[in-house]
Amino acid sequence: MDKCTCTTVNSEKFAIYHTIYTDSNIFLRFDWNERVNVFKSKVNSYFVFLKDKLIGGFILLDDQVSYPFMYPPFNDRMLFWKIVLDFAYKTCSKNELYLTNISDLDVNLLNKQFSVTIKMTQRRMLRPTEQSNVVLCKNFYFDEPTIKDIPNIVQTVFEAHSSGFTSKYKAPDKSEIEKAINMRFQAFLQTESLHLSTIVKDIDNHDLVGVCIAGIYPDSPNNFSTIHQVSVIPEYRRKGIAEAMMLKTINIAHTISPVITLGVMVGNPAEQLYTKLGFSSGPSYSNLTYTFQG
Repeated sequence: MDKCTCTTVNSEKFAIYHTIYTDSNIFLRFDWNERVNVFKSKVNSYFVFLKDKLIGGFILLDDQVSYPFMYPPFNDRMLFWKIVLDFAYKTCSKNELYLTNISDLDVNLLNKQFSVTIKMTQRRMLRPTEQSNVVLCKNFYFDEPTIKDIPNIVQTVFEAHSSGFTSKYKAPDKSEIEKAINMRFQAFLQTESLHLSTIVKDIDNHDLVGVCIAGIYPDSPNNFSTIHQVSVIPEYRRKGIAEAMMLKTINIAHTISPVITLGVMVGNPAEQLYTKLGFSSGPSYSNLTYTFQG
């Protein structure tokens, strides 16, 4: 192989190059400042040189490779990835590397040429907020979640995930769910946007049967809101509860947030519901593992 080097670079410089030359906007970031600012806290940014000419860049943190891009006119993706993976292997001294948020173009090549294992594929979706006509079956009622509801919310999410699409890839962990829910409550309380969330209860026994956790993160650009979690207990599905919760959130959000976003695993049947509700799909991206074949 011709002489190649991977050299650390200032994160702000890396951000500018990545923003211009990345192949796909997988996180649906339309604002220049947002796309650049996301890298200001990143560390271990690298530029890749071949024969002293810049050909691309990536971030390597511990054993994780992310944010790859190629610098034109260089377009040999296989050579680029061979350089990156060899460097990461030598730097980390580990036989297995993790490649995160990799676009389809690179996933196909990596799968074919380097026998990576695809762990998970997902995409971002978004739509404008607006006033919506919300209809909920008369056997249920809406409620606004509070901190005291967290244990029941955690249990509802756990039950939903235990028989849901994501359980095919990873068994749900109640402690992880609790940590994630607590983090979102804190973030959305900080921005006074937890009221975008809603829960649904059974009118007869007041049991919690569905949750939609949503709000605005403190660092959200353009005041975009996010739906973090939509879950319905299995025996209460196909009653319109998920759709009603999301429409209620979209309806509430329109007074303070122009756009609402969410993330979904590719292949999840929920994608059909989100599309029905007007969410536009971004490009898919994957998390991979690569075992060095030296």
